[in-house]
Parts: sequence; structure tokens; C-alpha cells
Amino acid sequence: MSRYRITNEAMLKREFEKLEKPITLSLFLLSEDHLDSPEIIIYLESICKLNSKLSLQLYFQSHDPMKFTEYQITEPPTLVIEQAGIRYVGVPTGPESMIFVQSLIMTSTGTTGVGTAISAALASLKKNVTIRTIITHDCIICPLAVKIGNMLTLETAIRGNGNLTHEIIESLEHHDYVSKFDLASVPIILINNEVAFRGIPKVDPYVSKIIQAGR
Repeated sequence: MSRYRITNEAMLKREFEKLEKPITLSLFLLSEDHLDSPEIIIYLESICKLNSKLSLQLYFQSHDPMKFTEYQITEPPTLVIEQAGIRYVGVPTGPESMIFVQSLIMTSTGTTGVGTAISAALASLKKNVTIRTIITHDCIICPLAVKIGNMLTLETAIRGNGNLTHEIIESLEHHDYVSKFDLASVPIILINNEVAFRGIPKVDPYVSKIIQAGR
């Protein structure tokens, strides 16, 4: 059975009723017929069809190399939530799919749940900072690590200067990419390509390391 499938369409429809502003998802693939590409396209198109505020834009490296350069895409499939600073290197399925849905709602409503003190601290970033959260499809605690990173990143996109990017990387789909970091367990959080945390970080130290990297 394909892992790219919607398990509870009725629940997703109810969740997507919370959407306010339109959201565009940009999907970057090697080609239209490469390996899992057809299944991935059908899966994400099915999600977007559940609410008219969701739209999917497809880019293929074989046809759109300039877009890959513009977005600095090196590891397709990559899914970008536009104007949120969030990108999935791999496709969100399984336990992480609900965090993906929550992130879409946060992006659409402009509500992250981040407190004013942390928001102000993130707004002080002067340099671009990239967070990479490395996960596996069946990791139980990984979705929480993804959620924290998405909340902080989205807060900078909405109320800050947009200097923070969060990449969620499925390690089993991108083993060659991940192996250079010599990582033994997940979730692992990198800040500007340096290992910052193993496991679920507390928010205050997490924000402090982001601020330090962005000075």
C-alpha cells in the first residue's frame, strides 16, 4: 500500500475550514514520471482539492531548472509552503502529516502561538538562519520537533524579517544527504549545518541558539 494517501478525508476537511488566506504549495520534483513522482502529485493534489484556499504549483527539474536555482532546491522531492519559510525535503506523511496540516492553518490564519517575548527576540535576527530538523517517517516524537521549528519560523515570516528557514528532512528518503552529518538517531536539529539538539529541545535554549546564529 502506498504511503502517499489520505487516511481521514473528513477530518482534514473539517480542519481546513479554519483556513482564512489562500496558501500555495510549491512541489519540486526531478520529473513527472520519476519513481514516486506520480503518487506524490496525486497525494498532494488530493489534499489541495479539499479546500479552495489551497493550491499546488509543480516544478520539474527537467523543465524548470531556473526555479530550482531560485529556490536553492538540491534534494527533490521538496515541498515549500510559500511565504512561510517552511520546506519539506521529502513529503509529509504518517505522524508528521497532522503537523503539516496545522502548519498550513497557522500560515493561513497568521496565528503561531508564539509569545510576544520570543517573537521580539526572533525579530532581532540580522542574518539568515537555516534550521534543519532530521526525522524518520515512523518516529513518534519527531512531529513535536517539527512543530516547534515550524512555529518559530512562521513567526519570523509573519511578524519578523523572514530571516529564518526551516527544512524538515526525511532521513530515510535522503540518506546520502543526511549521512554527511554522522547522525545516529532522530530527531536531530541542525542550525546552520551544525548539530544543535538531539531529541526535543526546550524552546528557550532553542531560540537562544537561533539568535546567536543570526547575530
